[in-house]
Amino acid sequence: MNLEEWLERERSAGALDSSGQFTVDVAKARVKLAHFLLQPGLYLAKFVQFGVTIGCKLIEIKLDGT
Repeated sequence: MNLEEWLERERSAGALDSSGQFTVDVAKARVKLAHFLLQPGLYLAKFVQFGVTIGCKLIEIKLDGT
């Protein structure tokens, strides 16, 4: 199963809870996001962790040279 298939399966299994509008305080959002940012290099570990979770046998990461 690839990432797109997994995301579609998870999306289609969900049920709409509610709809509406919300606003975001950008200053507060930056502070909160900074708390959860990964240290440099740890994002690769998160890709691997996700791959293991969904049963991947191969994870290929390509970097664009730009």
